[in-house]
Amino acid sequence: MRNILLFVFALLLLCGCGVFHKEPYIRVAFFDIGSPAVQDVGGRSVVVSDVDATRPYLEKMVFRISENRIEMDEYNRWSCSSADMLQKYLSLAYETSASNEKAPVCLLKAEIFQIEADIAKSSVKLVLQFSLEERSSGKILLRKTYSQEMPVGKVTGESFAKGIAAAAAKILEQLTADIRKSP
Repeated sequence: MRNILLFVFALLLLCGCGVFHKEPYIRVAFFDIGSPAVQDVGGRSVVVSDVDATRPYLEKMVFRISENRIEMDEYNRWSCSSADMLQKYLSLAYETSASNEKAPVCLLKAEIFQIEADIAKSSVKLVLQFSLEERSSGKILLRKTYSQEMPVGKVTGESFAKGIAAAAAKILEQLTADIRKSP
């Protein structure tokens, strides 16, 4: 009898420790911002040389819960780091500008200041700083910070990615116009 009670006690102990309990499987979803339209920069050759992002804006999507609280989502992520994703996006946008060998070459650098969804405002926000310099002289032609906030219906990983794609497209339009106007 004593052995049976010890066995039942051990079985209950194991059940209480979660050995026989399985957590539901939650699949990780990956997103990106797609491909942009090719941009005309007015006779220049724009080469995307560097894009930087610091924590928390790496692979995990960042959701702002309140003014001072953010959470990184374990189940919704960017397909690669946000810096690599933006570098690919910009490189595709300016790919034809680099084909003209006689055009003056400009180096475009970017830094991601913010790429997050705001749950309270039901919006996503993208803040990028760019600098454009002439490669031969090192002269800075443009240094500017761009910010776009896009409303989304319900803040999900999918709406986050679509909102950031729309914000990136608007920033790209503004950046291209500024590159055309720069000396």
